[in-house]
Amino acid sequence: MLLLAGSTVMVSWLALRHEVEGLALWALVGAYLAPMLLRPLVPDPRAFLRYLEVVGLGTGLLAYVMVWRRTYDIALGGYLLLAAAGAAPALDTPLGCWFLAAAAIPTLHVTRRRAWPEARVGVLTLTWVMTAAALSGIAKESQPQLWLALGAPAAIAALLWWQALVADPLRSREEAALFVANPFVLLALAGVAAPLALRGIPGALPLLLALPYLVPGWVRRTAPHLILGCALAAFALLEQWTPPSVVVGWTALALLALAAERRGGRPGGRVAALGLAMLALPYLFTVALWSRGAAATPFVDAWALAWYGYIAGSALGARTWGEPTAPSESAARGALRGAELLWALCGAAVFAGGTVELPRYFGRLAPLAGDLALSVFWLLYAGTLVRVGFALDRKDVRSTGLAVAAVAGLKIVLYDLANLEALYRIASFFALALIALVVAYAYNKKAPSESV
Repeated sequence: MLLLAGSTVMVSWLALRHEVEGLALWALVGAYLAPMLLRPLVPDPRAFLRYLEVVGLGTGLLAYVMVWRRTYDIALGGYLLLAAAGAAPALDTPLGCWFLAAAAIPTLHVTRRRAWPEARVGVLTLTWVMTAAALSGIAKESQPQLWLALGAPAAIAALLWWQALVADPLRSREEAALFVANPFVLLALAGVAAPLALRGIPGALPLLLALPYLVPGWVRRTAPHLILGCALAAFALLEQWTPPSVVVGWTALALLALAAERRGGRPGGRVAALGLAMLALPYLFTVALWSRGAAATPFVDAWALAWYGYIAGSALGARTWGEPTAPSESAARGALRGAELLWALCGAAVFAGGTVELPRYFGRLAPLAGDLALSVFWLLYAGTLVRVGFALDRKDVRSTGLAVAAVAGLKIVLYDLANLEALYRIASFFALALIALVVAYAYNKKAPSESV
């Protein structure tokens, strides 16, 4: 092992002296192939890791000084891959996790000064994957060792956070991807390790990680940090609270993010608010609705309260969306679209929630009453949309109302007519006729020259 390392150092010194990258590449390839050919003579995994540190990190330092890009890629890539292939048992220790971090931390420093995205992304990705495998193999009984092992990916995350703080984290697609993935990868690695201190409070770590992003986002007015901080805070709520409470929490967090930009002048708040509102709606009608018990009372249980909170929060957000901070035409259009989208989410929540709750409530009174209530609600909702569309002079809103009315009409003709009793059929057709007359009257009075 000493002879192999010594010969590699000698040839690398010649490559440095004569400035010939080919010599360094030959020395590196030979140093990496020799242990594979002489594998029975390799003393133990730890000695092999020390050998890789001398060869891989030493050649990587040489490649950085001489600006040899290919040599650096092969040196660090081989450093990690050969460690996984020839010394996997030694990696399942805290020292092994820091051995992996020893490849990522210098690479982050090197690629900050050299535009080598394949090394930055590739080495960091390999390190994350191999660290996850190493953490899964560490004995969970020894908590100090587990925390020491978690310190390695935490050091990588801290360095990547600092680099995103001193430079634009969105300067390239690679940097943007690493900026977004960094805290969530650390959360995933902590989930693999599963330390006992975090099992009772799973939302503590994401909330703790949100602070280093929210503080710069507020103090330095950086939109990416504020948005990512809000995302981490939302993830903390997802980990800690029940599904209906998560919807309420996300809605409140969206209003806080909107207030941060509207009142505090911090950019990124509107984007965070809109993203949270768009996530909360499907979560409300999937995960939160599925978690609802069959015996839950309509309109008054926890899910219904979350539904009310989302409707009120999205309407308040759309109402207070305000003007953009940047006085440009594109920003004004973007602000208008954001408010319109929030109103659309609010309307969708009203429609979907009424579709869920009314049949449950009236179906308990009489089985057929639930179907009638649903048909009447759809028709009233359609008429309201048409009325609002005329009031705002929005053809798309009116068209949506007509589409809902058409669906309600099809339900009445194809389903209610065949399944409801005579009295309920009469009520369904009466509601359909009444809404059709109101819509026809509105079109005839207010928009005689417009096409539908």
